[in-house]
Amino acid sequence: MEDGEDPGNAFAIPDLWASSRYFPEPEDSYGFLFSQLKFDDISEKLPEQTLSHGGNGGFFALPDFPFENPEASIISTSTPPPLSERGEEINNDEGDGYVDIWSFAPEEELKSANYLTWDAFDEQREEAPQTCYVSEGGPQLFDAAVADDTNPLQIDNQDAVVVSGSTYASSLLALGLGRDSVLFTWNEETKDFECTLKSVRTSGCTTELTHDITALFLHCGNTTKALRSFTNKTYHKHRSPGRIALADAISTVLSTLQSHLNIPASSLQSILKLQSLFQPVSHLLTIFHELILFAGSAENDEVMLSNLFQYIEQTEHRTDSTQTILLEVLSRVSRPFLDFAGEWLGIQRETGMPLVKGSVGKSFVKAEDRLWIDEHGMEIRTPDFVLDEARVPSFMPEEDMQILFEAGQSLRLLREHQPEHPLARGDIVTAAAAKPVLEWEFSWQNIEAIGERARQYEKDLTAAIEKYSTSGHTPPALRLAPPAEKKEELNLFGKPPSEMEAHLLASITTLTTAPLTPSSTLTTLLTNHLTASPTPSTSHLTHNPTSLPLPLPLTPHLSLTPLLTPLSTHLSHATLTLLLASNLSTHLSLHRSFSLLGSGVFASRLAHALFDPDLGTAERQRGVVREGVMGLRLGGRGRQKGSGGLGGEGSWPPGGSELRLVLSGVLSESYAATTPRAPSRPSTSSSSSPPAFEIGGRVRAYTAPTLLPGDLSFGVRHMTPPEISACLDPSSLSALDFLRLVYHPPAPLDAVITPESLHMYDRAFCALLRCLRVQFVMGELFRASKTWDSSRRGRGGVGRGEGRTAARFRNEAQHFVNAICSHFESGVTAAWGVMEGKMREVEDRLQPGGVGLAAGEGVEGLRRYHERVLERMMGVLLLRGRQSVVRGVLEEVLGCVLGFGGWAASASAASRTTENGEGDGEKGVEELYKTFKSKVKVFITICRGMEEKKGGVLGAEGGGRGKGGGYGGRGGLFDLEEVGRGDVVGGLLGRLEGSGYYC
Repeated sequence: MEDGEDPGNAFAIPDLWASSRYFPEPEDSYGFLFSQLKFDDISEKLPEQTLSHGGNGGFFALPDFPFENPEASIISTSTPPPLSERGEEINNDEGDGYVDIWSFAPEEELKSANYLTWDAFDEQREEAPQTCYVSEGGPQLFDAAVADDTNPLQIDNQDAVVVSGSTYASSLLALGLGRDSVLFTWNEETKDFECTLKSVRTSGCTTELTHDITALFLHCGNTTKALRSFTNKTYHKHRSPGRIALADAISTVLSTLQSHLNIPASSLQSILKLQSLFQPVSHLLTIFHELILFAGSAENDEVMLSNLFQYIEQTEHRTDSTQTILLEVLSRVSRPFLDFAGEWLGIQRETGMPLVKGSVGKSFVKAEDRLWIDEHGMEIRTPDFVLDEARVPSFMPEEDMQILFEAGQSLRLLREHQPEHPLARGDIVTAAAAKPVLEWEFSWQNIEAIGERARQYEKDLTAAIEKYSTSGHTPPALRLAPPAEKKEELNLFGKPPSEMEAHLLASITTLTTAPLTPSSTLTTLLTNHLTASPTPSTSHLTHNPTSLPLPLPLTPHLSLTPLLTPLSTHLSHATLTLLLASNLSTHLSLHRSFSLLGSGVFASRLAHALFDPDLGTAERQRGVVREGVMGLRLGGRGRQKGSGGLGGEGSWPPGGSELRLVLSGVLSESYAATTPRAPSRPSTSSSSSPPAFEIGGRVRAYTAPTLLPGDLSFGVRHMTPPEISACLDPSSLSALDFLRLVYHPPAPLDAVITPESLHMYDRAFCALLRCLRVQFVMGELFRASKTWDSSRRGRGGVGRGEGRTAARFRNEAQHFVNAICSHFESGVTAAWGVMEGKMREVEDRLQPGGVGLAAGEGVEGLRRYHERVLERMMGVLLLRGRQSVVRGVLEEVLGCVLGFGGWAASASAASRTTENGEGDGEKGVEELYKTFKSKVKVFITICRGMEEKKGGVLGAEGGGRGKGGGYGGRGGLFDLEEVGRGDVVGGLLGRLEGSGYYC
């Protein structure tokens, strides 16, 4: 600071405007930028100048502008950098630097006055600020950068065809819906959509990004095409209801998705937005495509339904709404199966051809001939309904399926023999207040609703059955009157024009406005899934436990049991009552008395008619009149060869007339002696036709005093040539194998007394008849033994040594035969006692106020129980398949006994000579006795091995026919386990070895 200067002006800014050198001419000043000035030049010049505070305004005085050229005074409005950053010196043409103070000037001055209006204010637009990024410069800038030959973005997309966003989006939409478009077409050879251009991209996107987005739509298009192809093939080539139901569900899914993606063409601007719309659609299409691959290749509806159920069970962990959609598809596809199950149970009217025996089956029911094969390989066919296990869905519990099938069988048995019963009348069943319907439910709340409807249905059904039991007739079904139709009367005469016009307009509106078709549940679920938020809501599961999803494996059982159980119980009660009313107990007792030789009167009469040597012969002899009581005298006396035998040459087997004379009246008289009074319903056969006697496969009639239940009579069984040859020898054990009992079970008793059970009765009769013959022979041996101790020869006696051998043989044979016959009799009696006890229990349960029945305890359960009792008898009688070895040894032992009886009869009837009588007779009985002893030892050894196995022979076969229970399981009224196997050989060994003789 110089002396004399005002200290207050020490920091005064120099008057830059005083010197003209700092204010160049306009044409020189506006050619430079203020940012190019050097701070050093400014710092050197500022101290030398002073600002004059006087004059025109001092520091704030405006400089004198040369306004000759106003445009030259316009300076850039950009804000200059601070002085510290201005370090560059700018020289003009003359080399002089300057400070551009106009860089601090305000906005650019208006060139002219503006006329301001409100319209101009509303129409003004704000220009978007410019950006320095290429990606934000718009698709045009990106396309220009990509198309540049220099490739500044390092993206090799110069050869790609650029398509506008709207055009490409329209093609993608058509592709996702499985349709052809300008850019994508369907290739029939590869079964895929292909792009018509080799390399394509949309404006603003690279080829790679375009291809990645297109992959989603290609997947949707190919999947849609595959689903549509599946539905078209199903509709044209298949007729199965289940497959058509699946195709209908797939078609509903496709139509719903297309309706959801019905987007206007004007809104297709962004392919990214379109991609977000197709992502949930792609997820659904993938699921249904996997579903048809998993279930569509099945051979029948039931296998397809099983595969579908298994696929949905595997995806049970899903928490989104797709699981609900799949369950609805399962419900729709299983509808044909449930409808047929309802028709089989009688709760729905049958559609199409009704099921009858011998016709074509349907679903899990086969209407075919049930095949029975006897021990000789003969086939017996009876028309019946058979459960086709190959057509049963895998998710159906075995017990429930057995109950369902047996309930349908009981219903048809009831319709055939008691058509007036309320259960047999479909109009009564379907007209109940709570109409029963078989359907799947997948929540606990709906399962409880099914239980409520089933309980109400059971009450209605019970009331109808009680009314039928008391009155004896079924009340007619209530038919609701159809609702009255609303009729519009056209009466315009005499009305004002305005009212007539209004009436006509209302009529036109009614005719032209079609009622809206309600959308299906599947459509609603699909729409909600596509429009709902992706985050699932689980709050309702927490507050309402009854809406929790039901475990899928439990769905069939819990959905069907509430209705199936009461219906099966009522049907079982009705059919068993029908069987008892048809004298089932009488017919079973008939088989016990005759087929199993339980009647002592019949056994005694039959033995005397066949074996008593004191009866007159029934054989036809020339010149001799047959009179008195006649018999076959088998083994008692030597029979002469002659004509008339079934064998052809000899007199044995006897002829048909001889059999009729001998056996006439044996059955009827024995039945009359054991039965105080004739049964109320002995037979369903015509009363005019007499009982039949079957010979050689033909039926010959003869007159009998009394008609027996089931037309019981004697007959001749069908035999093979080797068996006929065995019958030709009257001294053999097989001499009476041609004789059998003929029985025809009347309906409806044939549901329990089946051909298989009749075959077992026939085998038991044959075995017991052999034992009866051996017992008779042993009785005759004691009559002939009085001559064995005679020491005289030639007078009908035998030698002393021969007599001792014969006496020992007689005692041992008597012991063996008594043990065998006692074992057989006790085994048959014990098994039949189980059957009689079960029949009494059934009768007690069916009485009013009784315990009642459970589901599955019906006719089929009783049939299996009856057959299981007979199988136990087959084991006791050593007639099972794996007992053929021990049975063969037993037949050899009994054959030795019969041979010994024949020797004794011959010794008692004729005298022996001195030359050859003693030697030949002693040698014959000695060899026969040795054979007998060896065979008995073999038989006992085999029986010991069987006893050590503890039922290994019988148990291997006995448990294969049923597991027990009314429906094949354990427990219940008809529990097969309580029948047991019986004492196969344990009691027999105790009887044979009780004295320790064979030890």
